[in-house]
Amino acid sequence: MLEDPALPTEMSDPQLAPEVVSTWRDALRNTEDHELLQVIAADLVQARRNSEADLSILLPELRAAFAGATRSTLRANLARALAELNDEQSADVLAEAAATDLSVADAVNSALVRWRHIPTKDRWQRDIVDRDLSVRRRRQAIDGCGELRLVAAVDNLRTLVGNRREPLTLRTAAAEAIARCSEGGNLEQAKTLFTAEGDVGAMLAARLLAETELEEAKPLLIELTQHKNLGVSSVACARLAKQWPLDLVELAKPMVSHPSYKSRLEVVRTTGQHAGDAAPALLGPYLSDLHPLVREAAGAELVRLGREGMREAVQAEALAALRGDAWQGHAQGARVSVELELLDACPVALEMLNASHAQSRQAVCYLLGRLLPAEDLTPALKHAEDLASLRVKSPLEAPIDTELLLLMQAFGRTRYEPSETFLRSMVPKSAPFYFPLRMCGIWGLGKLYEGKAPKDLGEQFAGRLNDANNMNAEADPVRAMSAVSIGRMLCKDQLKDIHRWFPPTRDSYLGMSLGWAAEQLTGEAPEFPSGASRLMTRFFVLPQAARFEN
Repeated sequence: MLEDPALPTEMSDPQLAPEVVSTWRDALRNTEDHELLQVIAADLVQARRNSEADLSILLPELRAAFAGATRSTLRANLARALAELNDEQSADVLAEAAATDLSVADAVNSALVRWRHIPTKDRWQRDIVDRDLSVRRRRQAIDGCGELRLVAAVDNLRTLVGNRREPLTLRTAAAEAIARCSEGGNLEQAKTLFTAEGDVGAMLAARLLAETELEEAKPLLIELTQHKNLGVSSVACARLAKQWPLDLVELAKPMVSHPSYKSRLEVVRTTGQHAGDAAPALLGPYLSDLHPLVREAAGAELVRLGREGMREAVQAEALAALRGDAWQGHAQGARVSVELELLDACPVALEMLNASHAQSRQAVCYLLGRLLPAEDLTPALKHAEDLASLRVKSPLEAPIDTELLLLMQAFGRTRYEPSETFLRSMVPKSAPFYFPLRMCGIWGLGKLYEGKAPKDLGEQFAGRLNDANNMNAEADPVRAMSAVSIGRMLCKDQLKDIHRWFPPTRDSYLGMSLGWAAEQLTGEAPEFPSGASRLMTRFFVLPQAARFEN
């Protein structure tokens, strides 16, 4: 059988050719071309990250090039290469350069942290409170102290956080650095700031407590989760989620209407992981959340819980979302129902085909198209006929074709015989429908008569396949699906029509479809010409959300 195409795998070269390294070394020694030196520096950084080659032999030349470089951009690139190659012997030189050149500091600060360079630690502690320095340089010092978790800098950082005359960006960065440096002692300052400075104080308090493990901090964090500011609430929720998840679970119901979507997202994830049997009921309301990330996370958590033994509770929430008023809930309810194959959702979907919102109708059509409803699909057929009639009579007022595509998919997958007349109306070239709809009708008829070889349909599909030689040729996707249905229905009388167009001269959807049809009719894998694809996807994919299985 023809197989799925393999996914390409990125490969990295674990070694570099010696001649490449030798070329770099010669260039570093001899060139005065600044642009070439910049290219070499960038290549060294990339090579260090993507290979296992030992580039330490280039360090003397790199140090010399850095010492002689005068242009700021070149110095920054060479400094980045020295840092990437972990040249700790250059720490003093790089630290001295970083003290006067911000571009070098940007390139090497993380390396100076990694090397725990003592003179740099001392300089950063002084720079924190030196108001004569630029904000950017002080911010680098604050971030460096935070990364080093430098307890000795905490007093200076606290002074900075409490000084209202300092820029808010520096105060916020200092609060974050304190949270990393100090295991305790932040709570009192957080309480003071929260009480004294309104929204700014709440933000600083949240940053101060971002990594706290103090049990006494929990009440203030819970209060901060209710703050209207997105940053404040999300930081507090993240801390509770990591340190005291059950306390965040208790906030699941009141947080449904919180203005911060990040906070709601944190609550959803924590609830799914820690709320146990209560999780489905707590997550259900979030299926209708206005933010896509939140409702999608709630849907994903419910699907996981349904697969882990809470199927009935999850089904109740999915059906409740489908019966609700929000199109967001309809979409997520349909998604959960499809992924867990909740067939009890099909009757609800049939009742919602005339919903007022287009997204709601598409959601239930998707549900019917992906599941195999055991119910009578008469309402779905009537809805499809009404949509098609509207398409013919008032094309500009007609809804997009996704609903029709998905409903016809349901007719084909369930082999719903009453839909035959409707599906046949899509086949003629003169049918007033875009080719995806005609393609879908042909696919549905092929599923309806799978293995039965009806002569009239075989001839009709062959006519669509062969319509390629005049000025008004049939669309290739329609020809391709005609070949698929000929193969599916095992219309051996039309094998000659398949062979007329197969093998293809180039890769194409039509060529793959012809190859698949030929295999169904002959039982033998077809021979593709040299250069044409021998791979076949397991699904024939149609635009606008309809998915056709072979």
